[in-house]
Formats: sequence, structure tokens, C-alpha cells
Amino acid sequence: MSLRAWSLALLAALGGGFVAGRWSIPRGKPIPLVVGPSRALPEHDLSPAGQVRTVIVTRVVPGKPAAPPAAVPPELGQQLQTTDTTLAAGVLHDALFGQVDAGRLVLRNVQWLDTPTGPGTLGDTRTTSAPVSLLLPAPPAPPRWGAVALLGLQDGRRVYGGEIEYWRGPVGLQAGAVGNVIFAGAGVRW
Repeated sequence: MSLRAWSLALLAALGGGFVAGRWSIPRGKPIPLVVGPSRALPEHDLSPAGQVRTVIVTRVVPGKPAAPPAAVPPELGQQLQTTDTTLAAGVLHDALFGQVDAGRLVLRNVQWLDTPTGPGTLGDTRTTSAPVSLLLPAPPAPPRWGAVALLGLQDGRRVYGGEIEYWRGPVGLQAGAVGNVIFAGAGVRW
């Protein structure tokens, strides 16, 4: 095979790999991020010494959170959880809603008070919020080693072979044999 033919074959392989790589990447589908625990979590009393039940880490139970008794605008996003606190006046419910807006998770609280005589009146409420960056766990590293079983034709009959690959980042080396042909290669992936 001439140098020109090898060059054209290499160019076709790289071009075909680029096109196939670009078309095989799923586009337009959001990646789901699960928010919230998947199991029950205990309550913790963080109250300073001498105080009883003044600062509490709430107990978490699996299930469907209680929804507010009034319609919630859809722009608040999805309801993530509801915290119910028993007070002398009744039960204070605090529902947390969240949505992703331009790469930022925006959280909003919706509160209501149930008393023995019906809905209770709420005073001034506010949420103090500051932006915080949470690091998501890094995706697992792709495997460095690979193996491929090969089937080819030689003189009109089937021949079998194999290939091994080693990748370090985007650069890889391959070596293998099929029939009585031994080959080696190097490549990149994206």
C-alpha cells in the first residue's frame, strides 16, 4: 500500500471517528440529580447547655411530603420536602421547593400553620440566603485497558484475532493480531 493510500486511510479513520464520536454524544437530555436522602435519618438536639429542645436537626422519614393547603405557583419548582414542627399554637409546616435556574439551584420555603381551630395566622417571615457552591462527586475515571475480539477474512476464509488497548487520558495505544497479520496503532478520543 502506498504512502498516499495510508494517508487517505488515516484521514478517513480520523474523520469518521470524529463524526461518529460527535453523533454518539446524547444531546438535549437533562441529567437527573437526585436531591434528598433515600433513608430515614435520626433527630439531633443541638441545644446549648441548660436549654431543652431549642435547636434541633429534624428527623427525616421517607415518604411523600405534605403539600401546602393552597396552590403553589409552578415557578417555585418541585416540592423537595416538608418539615412539620409542633408548637404551642399548633403545627408549623415548612415546605421546601427547588428548581435549577441557569446552573443554580434556587430554593424557596412555603409555610403554613395548622391550629386546633383551623389555619393559623403567620407573622413576618423571611429566608436569609447566600450562594454556596457544593461540589458534586467526580465521575469515575474511564477504564485504561480494553480488549476487542476480531473477525476477519483472509483468502476467502474467516480468521480470528484480538486487540488490546491502553488509554492514558485521551491518548491510546493498540496492539493486536488477526489471522497472520500483526498490527499496532495509536489514537485519540474525544
